[in-house]
Amino acid sequence: MKRKIAVLLFATLLLASGAALANITLTNSVPQASILGGTATIAYDTVQITSVTMDTLSNTVTANVRLVSSGTPSAPALLGQYTVVPGSLVASMEVGTLRFQQSKSLSGAQASAVAAAVLAVKNDIEQTMITFGLVAGTRN
Repeated sequence: MKRKIAVLLFATLLLASGAALANITLTNSVPQASILGGTATIAYDTVQITSVTMDTLSNTVTANVRLVSSGTPSAPALLGQYTVVPGSLVASMEVGTLRFQQSKSLSGAQASAVAAAVLAVKNDIEQTMITFGLVAGTRN
């Protein structure tokens, strides 16, 4: 448990310091026109997660995502959303600018893994609230 708290504290410190966290490098970049009607493209090759919301009652996870170009860092990010709803056994991602929307069915084991991950984060947050002295009490 102490290790989990240390990891959560470290992640909190990283986020507070503005440090970059890990990204997903796409296997194949997504080309987008650099100007309307032009032939030059910008290669969007990196997915970044910018925020995550977890509903601990439904175990739903929602994340805002950005597609960025490592080769053209000044290019505007393309924004989208990732959602996992274990109760309906569906994971989906959409990036409106690209007209990209994909949904995948989850197996029972995958849905259970998402629910377990949400519960683990919830438990860690509760414990850090006690550890930081924000609340007095014990976890049940």
